[in-house]
Amino acid sequence: MDHLPQQIKNIIRDVFPFETPNPGQIDAIEFAVLNILNGKRHVILELCTGVGKSAVAQTIHETLYRLNPKHRTSIVTATRGLQNQYVESVANIYDLKGKQNYVCPIGNDFYGAPKCKKACGSKACNPTEQCTYVKRRNTWLKDSSFRLTNNAFFCKAPEEFIASADHKSDLTIIDESHELETSILDAATIDLDLTTITSNVQQTNMMYGEPIAELTAGLYAMYKTDPFHTTPELKELIRDYLKGPRAYMHSLKDKIDSGDTSYEAEYDTVSEIVESLSRLVLSDESEWMITEYTKLKSIVIKPIYAATVANSVVYSKANQFVHMSATICGAEEYAKTLGLPDGTWAYFGADNPIPVENRKINIVKGFNIGRNFSDWDRYYKLIDMLMTKHKDERGVVHSVSFKLANDILENLSKENAKRVLVSGNATDIMNHMRDTPNGIVISPSIEKGYDFKGDLSRFQIIAKIPFGYLGDPHIKLNTERNSKWYARSTVLRLIQACGRSVRGPSDWATTYIIDENIIKLVGQNMELFPDYFLEAISILGK
Repeated sequence: MDHLPQQIKNIIRDVFPFETPNPGQIDAIEFAVLNILNGKRHVILELCTGVGKSAVAQTIHETLYRLNPKHRTSIVTATRGLQNQYVESVANIYDLKGKQNYVCPIGNDFYGAPKCKKACGSKACNPTEQCTYVKRRNTWLKDSSFRLTNNAFFCKAPEEFIASADHKSDLTIIDESHELETSILDAATIDLDLTTITSNVQQTNMMYGEPIAELTAGLYAMYKTDPFHTTPELKELIRDYLKGPRAYMHSLKDKIDSGDTSYEAEYDTVSEIVESLSRLVLSDESEWMITEYTKLKSIVIKPIYAATVANSVVYSKANQFVHMSATICGAEEYAKTLGLPDGTWAYFGADNPIPVENRKINIVKGFNIGRNFSDWDRYYKLIDMLMTKHKDERGVVHSVSFKLANDILENLSKENAKRVLVSGNATDIMNHMRDTPNGIVISPSIEKGYDFKGDLSRFQIIAKIPFGYLGDPHIKLNTERNSKWYARSTVLRLIQACGRSVRGPSDWATTYIIDENIIKLVGQNMELFPDYFLEAISILGK
C-alpha cells in the first residue's frame, strides 16, 4: 500500500497514550506502521529530543497488536536507566534485565554464578520454580506480547535461546539505536578465560583442556594483533573444537527437557560459549583482531566491523526492526555501519519541535584545538569569561578528557572555580547541579545519558571537538578503511553533547563550541548533520 488506510490512522489516534501528540510523533508512527505492513525489514526514525520516542514506540506496538492479537514487540534500550523510564511511563510492558539484577531466593549470588550452579546441580534449587530471574525470563520469552529489555541482554542472548519460533519477536524497536554498533561489537567479542570457564562448567577436561589452549596459542601465533579473516583451515579447527561442547550442550538440553532443571544454569553458560566461538565460522566476510592474549590462560578476539556480525547478534532475533535515535547522523552511513542491505530499510526524520532560538549553537572562531595549539591562556580566559557571563546560571562543559577538565579548572578565576565540579560520577554530578544554584560541571563523561533540563543547565561549552582516539587500533583501522565512519562517530558524539541541556519545546540553553575544527567537520560532512543542528549555528569572531 502507498498510504495508510483511514482505519489504521484511526487506530493510531485511538491507542496513542496522550491527548495531544507532539509535533512529528504521528507522522513518525504512520511512516513506521506503513513500512512495517509493507514488509520493510528495517525502519529508521530520527527523532530528536522533544519528540517523545517512548510514545512513538508504544503506539507502533499497540497499533500492530490491534491489527493482529498474536503480534509480539520487543523494545530494546541502550541503558538500564532508559529501560526504567519505559517501565515508569509505558503501561502493560513486561520488563527483563540481566541476571545480576535479581536476588537469589536461597542466597547464592546471581543466577549462573558458581554457587548458583552448585545449588542447581545438587538440586538445592529448582530454578524454574524458585529463581526470580529464570521465572521472569521465561515469562518474558514465552508469554509476553509487549516486552522490554536492554542492549546488553538482547545482543548477548544466544540465538537458540531468544530466536526460536516460540520466543522470537515479530518486531523489535531499538531505542537510542546510535549505541547499537558498540553493543554489537561488545556482544560479539570472544572472551575466553580458562579460569572462569573452569569454575563455571563441570566438564572442563572434555571441553576446555588441550584443544582450547592449542586454539588460543595457534590464533595468536598466526595473527598477533593483525586483522584476520577466518581461513578454511581455521574454521575447520574451530568446528572440530566445537564438536565436544556442542554435543555436551545438547545433552544438557535433553536433560532439561526431560524435567531435570538442575542443568539450566550450566546449559546457559555452555551455549553462550559455543555461540561466541561459532561467530568465527559463520561468515566469510567477518574480520577480527586479537586485542588481548595471555599464554594458555585467555584470549580476547574482537570483530572489526559491526555489520559483519550484526545478523547473528541482532537481526536473527526478530522479523522486523525499528531503529530510533536523535542522532542517526546520515542514514546511508548508519545503514552501512550496521549492515542494513540496500532496499531493506526506509528512513524518516522529524523536524525539531524546539524553537531554534531556544537552542542556539555559537561557534567561537580563533581556537583550533589540536596537537599544535599553543594559545592556552587566551583559551582559558575565554571559558572563564563565558562562565562569568552566565554567573547566575548552571552550566556544563564537555571536556573530552579529565586532563583538559582539570587544566580548565586550574586556570579559572577563584569566583568561577568555586562553582565547578570535575567528576565522572553520575550521582555526584546530578547532586552538584541540583544543590548549587550556579553550579558548573566539567567532565568528559556527560556527552550522553544526562538530562540537564530546565534550570539544571542554561549554558554549555564544547571545549574540544570529540574526535575518536586514533591510538586505539580498532578506531584506527576503521578510520583507515572508511573516513566517513570516523567523521560520523565524531558528529554523533558532538550532537549528543549539544543535546544535554535543551530537553523539550519549552526548554532553552546557549551552546558555545570553542574549536574551529567544527567548521571543517561540517564542511566536509554536511550530509551527516541533521538540518535542525545546522540551522541553529552562528559563528562568532573573525
